[in-house]
Amino acid sequence: MIEAPDIARIAEKVAREKFGSENVVRATAEPMVDWTGAEAWRVLIVLAPDAVSRIPDDAALDNLVALQKRVQRAGDDRFAIVEFATEEELAKGDDTEC
Repeated sequence: MIEAPDIARIAEKVAREKFGSENVVRATAEPMVDWTGAEAWRVLIVLAPDAVSRIPDDAALDNLVALQKRVQRAGDDRFAIVEFATEEELAKGDDTEC
């Protein structure tokens, strides 16, 4: 079975492809349960400061689709719920959803 570090590596690779390597600091993943009670992945993509202004508008959706396809290709059918934040937002404890 695929583990959280594997999902994090997949998420970081996809994010770097879709957002540009210079805009992605890292990604983390942990198992969770979604609102329906199904197992899922909580994925956090940490973005570089001011990255949002450099990322194309449709890149977030492209990232979600590509991530889900790659997770499934890796043998895991759990849905990835993705959050975005900068290091500064994480340090402040701000909401990580964009």
